[in-house]
Amino acid sequence: MVKRFAFLILTAGGLLASAVSPVRGQTGQLFAIGGGKRPPAVMQAFIREAAKEGQGRILVLPMASSEPGEVGRRQAGEIRALASDMGLQIAVDVLNLSRREALDTASCRWLRDAAGIFISGGSQSRFMDVVHGTPFETALRQRFRDGAVIAGTSAGAAVQSKIMITGEERFPLDGDHPYSVLQAGNVVTRPGLGLIPDVIIDQHFVVRRMFNRLLSLVLENPRYLGVGIDESTAIWIRPDRTFEVIGDRYVVVLDASRAGVSAPNPWLEARGVQLHVLRAGARYDLDARRVIRLGGAAVQSRKAGGKGEP
Repeated sequence: MVKRFAFLILTAGGLLASAVSPVRGQTGQLFAIGGGKRPPAVMQAFIREAAKEGQGRILVLPMASSEPGEVGRRQAGEIRALASDMGLQIAVDVLNLSRREALDTASCRWLRDAAGIFISGGSQSRFMDVVHGTPFETALRQRFRDGAVIAGTSAGAAVQSKIMITGEERFPLDGDHPYSVLQAGNVVTRPGLGLIPDVIIDQHFVVRRMFNRLLSLVLENPRYLGVGIDESTAIWIRPDRTFEVIGDRYVVVLDASRAGVSAPNPWLEARGVQLHVLRAGARYDLDARRVIRLGGAAVQSRKAGGKGEP
């Protein structure tokens, strides 16, 4: 049953300050799901990790959805059913906050014992319209620093970035072919939660042909790693800032940190941009900016004409 926010009286000592600062360290875990169908393996990994933390309670945040009540109920039910199949008894609550409620520090009490937090899909801007700059956003980041496991699908993955893609385009050339140019300032962004502050996450990546969108942003922000996650696929980011690909399709990594990138005029130009195409089982080190392993048993090296390391 959906639990709508109820105002509670808390002591002043238990409230969090409303100032918002980016997450500078990582002790929690992230599951960024590219949208579409969620493979059981992805959700089972999220549930299993959440069950290890504290009391194992999971909180569903459906505010990105245009129908948050229905979506929250459905996703909470799916999580309960999967947990039961796994032999785990986990409480699952739904919190559908309004902007006014997120601004009230009483909202933070819902996060205190949440070991897992699931952010639904929909519109990432709709979600951030509710939480940006509020005590609830501050408390959510703190809960992540304290070890909570946070998962999000589609919009719920996009909000995990510091530079968040909104899905809008400033200079569309053709309504039937969005993001058909590599032009500075074309991709509309806004601040996200910043749970993974040096990565820009894009979703529905291969199936919706979002390469130009993410590449444009990476060339404009070469210090940021671009991670495009396809549908039915996720990246599982551990506390050591390595991630593993889980699911059925692809993850594409774009790295321009060592590339020669020209100043936009406004057209974007670069040389030496690294691209990695990863599938289930592949692992990547966000700090070293390198592939640790690929999902396949062997990697063909064209240069050596045989097997080589990724």
